[in-house]
Amino acid sequence: FYAGIWGSNVNFNNGAGSELDLYLGYGFEVGSVGVDVGYISYEYIDSTPDATFDETYLGLSFGDFGVSFAFGDYDYTEVSYALGDVSFSYGDYDGYGSNFLISYGFSCGSYDCGLAYSDFSDDGYGADEDALVFSVSASL
Repeated sequence: FYAGIWGSNVNFNNGAGSELDLYLGYGFEVGSVGVDVGYISYEYIDSTPDATFDETYLGLSFGDFGVSFAFGDYDYTEVSYALGDVSFSYGDYDGYGSNFLISYGFSCGSYDCGLAYSDFSDDGYGADEDALVFSVSASL
């Protein structure tokens, strides 16, 4: 069982300056297949109109290969593959767009760090974006 909070700054031109994601889930194995089921609430602070939405998700993994599905306001499917500390993923987001991500995870003392490149392609809203992301996380 796991639960957590993730936050970041955003700029959607709707008043939202912050995103806060509240999540919980449960992971287990069925034979050699990993299963992850969960719920996420995406909270966009001060957005007008309110852009908050929820989704449930299912993830399946076998070795270094994974596939996940999310169901909510924006359904999506994502496939992923890990090769050591480097991982790749591609997701298609319910007619909204697609995302390719390559990331590298490493240790920063007692923290987990990551460096990632994301290429988001929008299907019609004109919001194609590339991003380089550095992350630091800790587990309690």
